[in-house]
Amino acid sequence: MPEPTSDGDALEMAIITAAITVLGEQLCPRPCGASCRITLSYNCAAWEREWREVAAIWSREGTRG
Repeated sequence: MPEPTSDGDALEMAIITAAITVLGEQLCPRPCGASCRITLSYNCAAWEREWREVAAIWSREGTRG
């Protein structure tokens, strides 16, 4: 059996794990935020195109909501 982890090794592993976690949290929002903005932009553009088609039909029929 391997000997138990020493206090120093456990502390070192905890510090490394915390550093990786903090670094990951700092780096992740940037790509995720950019991806969300691109998706939102695409969805809004699609909504505008669809709305123009429907609005033209509704305006001709005089049945605005």
